Amino acid sequence: MTDAGAPAQPAACRNCGATLLGPYCHSCGQRRRRGHPTVRMLVEECVEALTHLDRRIGSTLRGLVLRPAALTRDWIAGAVANQVPPLRLFLAMVLLVFLVPEIVGQAPVGRVVTHEAATGGTLSGTGYSLTVRGGGRNDRVGGWLGPKVVAAMRQPESFGRAVETWAHRLSILMLPLLALGLALLFVRRAFSFYDHFIFAMHSLSFAGLAMVLRSLILPLVGPASGGLLLLWPIHLWMHMRGFYGTSIAGTSARTLALVCFSLLAFMAIVALNVAMALAEIRA
Repeated sequence: MTDAGAPAQPAACRNCGATLLGPYCHSCGQRRRRGHPTVRMLVEECVEALTHLDRRIGSTLRGLVLRPAALTRDWIAGAVANQVPPLRLFLAMVLLVFLVPEIVGQAPVGRVVTHEAATGGTLSGTGYSLTVRGGGRNDRVGGWLGPKVVAAMRQPESFGRAVETWAHRLSILMLPLLALGLALLFVRRAFSFYDHFIFAMHSLSFAGLAMVLRSLILPLVGPASGGLLLLWPIHLWMHMRGFYGTSIAGTSARTLALVCFSLLAFMAIVALNVAMALAEIRA
């Protein structure tokens, strides 16, 4: 008979049988499982498989919203146990930015509106409007662009799919461009390009979070939901001041410069997106 007062035997790893000393097996690395699997665990595994996010997402998002500078400093210093890796967080936010609007029934990124007139044609979509006049085909660019726009107007679904595909591919360009902007703004300070990259990942992840929240509340409040996008410059100011330790005036000037630079970079990416999509359309 087992003595009721005897200490409980240490648990063994269900994979290799080693004695467990913590939540993970020191021998094979498998996470300790308590009790029988539940539906909740299955849902968590599905979310993690689709977005590459795990249980650290809660603490990471809290830090991203409330303590962004500390979140960035902790990652650079190596205190990473309670954080989702910045690149994984950024890529997951990019995925959600495109996925959530379709889930809630909003117009997809690749939706195209066409208009034909005697003077030419117009292609319009999310974030762009391209008009080609009938007399603009004499130069080299117009000679390529005109027939492509006409072909895209005849194949709006194919063009829309190409726009959406290239939007996914090119959206990641905002990351190195923002890091480059930060490097130029802080060229005389003792920060490496790696530091700027981590900052950029966290900052753009918050921008993506604001866009996702806007998509979720858009059906409820309409255009007023666009106010959520203004949270990014405010968050950027707080993030920058806390991480780089700049003065109020210095942070304000750099935030304004970085926001303007980001808008120009975004417009350039949109233009490249449309150009790459047009290049796939057979004239």
